Amino acid sequence: MKALVIISLLLISGCSDTDSWTLIVNSADQTYIEKEIQSGDEIIMSWIHSVEKTPWRETYQVNENGEWVLIETAFESFGAGVSHELGTMTIEDGEVIVRDLEEMVPEITWIHSHNAKYTVYFNEESLIETGDLPHHIPIEIIIEKG
Repeated sequence: MKALVIISLLLISGCSDTDSWTLIVNSADQTYIEKEIQSGDEIIMSWIHSVEKTPWRETYQVNENGEWVLIETAFESFGAGVSHELGTMTIEDGEVIVRDLEEMVPEITWIHSHNAKYTVYFNEESLIETGDLPHHIPIEIIIEKG
């Protein structure tokens, strides 16, 4: 009977870990946002490219293991440094859309810039507006498990 109770407790605690993930937006010295997330949730990063002055968008999704996966990018200008060998590319409404990327990323990082008008959406709802974070600081969005 004692063994059955121990096995049951281990199974329950193992299941709760996979269901308990937190999205954290922070800098080196401050946490800005903590939000419970689950598999299938999406983050969309949007900004204005510093050289071409055109919009750029990246979509990340939480996979079943609680990890970020880059699933789509969208941009108007196809310049140097943009890989043309990944995913499936289409042109839609004047944008190059790259889907099926399935690129795992440990965290989403950027230098927050008010000039570049960085904005972040969580499941298509505003999470971070440009002025919500200080100008010119490194920011990361991580998934904390547990």
